[in-house]
Formats: sequence, structure tokens, C-alpha cells
Amino acid sequence: ATRAPGIGAELKATLTRLGPWSMTFNGYGEMLPRESNRATLHPTLKDKWGIPSLHIDAEWSDNERAIHKDMSIAAAELLDAAGARNIQRSTRPPSTPGNANHEMGTVRMGRDPKTSVLNGWNQAWDVPNLFVTDGGFMTNFRLVDLIPTGTTYVPGTLRLDGVPLSDSPDGDAGSYTAATAQVRLILPSVASGQTGAFAFQVRVVSP
Repeated sequence: ATRAPGIGAELKATLTRLGPWSMTFNGYGEMLPRESNRATLHPTLKDKWGIPSLHIDAEWSDNERAIHKDMSIAAAELLDAAGARNIQRSTRPPSTPGNANHEMGTVRMGRDPKTSVLNGWNQAWDVPNLFVTDGGFMTNFRLVDLIPTGTTYVPGTLRLDGVPLSDSPDGDAGSYTAATAQVRLILPSVASGQTGAFAFQVRVVSP
């Protein structure tokens, strides 16, 4: 539909006529965490304030390339089983790392400051008043989940027993009540602008 000619009533009329139609079937595969894929501070390059620039090393491994090939084969098989015709399986190589914008693990969580940037509370080892509240602490990520992706992260504004721990101007908010072990999250929908809330219980253990 995005490539159909016309606009308004003309476009609608075009789209009501039968075929020929085509579709694209895209797949996403998991990039496993590896020490060679990392973000570090550049040893010599600095910005105008003298702060070292970010240096990123990232490349696909044989595992990711195998996943990419298998997805192409599986997609063609699914389309064939569904009755699709004139299936053209892609032979393009995987996209550049970072193109899908889901890469994570640049400030990984851990138990040892020698091998991680954050402790078990997402608190920086070297900067005690710095907490990371996005997906950078996770070294890998499941694209599809049973609950909204945002619930995997600490929301923008977090309260513990009513006391604010962090405050962000975005629409996300969250609270944890120790007495009931209940987490309540408020997440706005990017698509509709409406806000939804849901609650669940967790058991917090010391990291």
C-alpha cells in the first residue's frame, strides 16, 4: 500500500482492486553476548570538552550468520505452506550491527567491578549516585515477550514505598511496595498516546 499510486479516494480505489500483491517477511535473530563486542572509551580521541569519545567494537559471529541464513530458509518454507507464490528468498548478508537498534550490554550488570560496569542494583561501581535505567545492563534480549518491553527496564520515575528514587520527564512511572511485594508500572503507548497500568508481585533478593 505504501507504494501504490494516488492519494485519498484514488488510493482507496486502487487498494480495493485485486492484486497483484506482494509482501516482505522480515526476521530478527538473537546476537549472543561476546567479550569482543564491547563499548569502551577511546584512548586518544576526545571531544571539545576533553571527554574521551565512545569506541564501539561489534561484529557478527558464525552463530549470527547461521541464524540469518536459517531465518531466510524458514521464512520461505512458511510462506510456501501458507500458499504464497513467486517466493524470492533473500540472499543479502545480515545488516550492520546496530541497524536494528536493539543492541544492549554496553554497561552490563554483574557481581565484580572488574568484569561489569554496574552492580546488582544497576548502580555504577565507579559512580555511586549513577543508576542506569535503560536496557544497557542486559547482555542479550528476547525481542518478543509476554509483557511490554518497557517492563524489562526500570521505569523513568521509580518509587520505593512512596519515596522517589529516580525522576525522569518521560511518561513512564513505577513503584514498589515492600509490604505487599507489588510492582506497579504505568507505561504510555507510543502508538496511541494512551497510558496503561498493570501490577504484579515480585520477590526482591539481595544481589
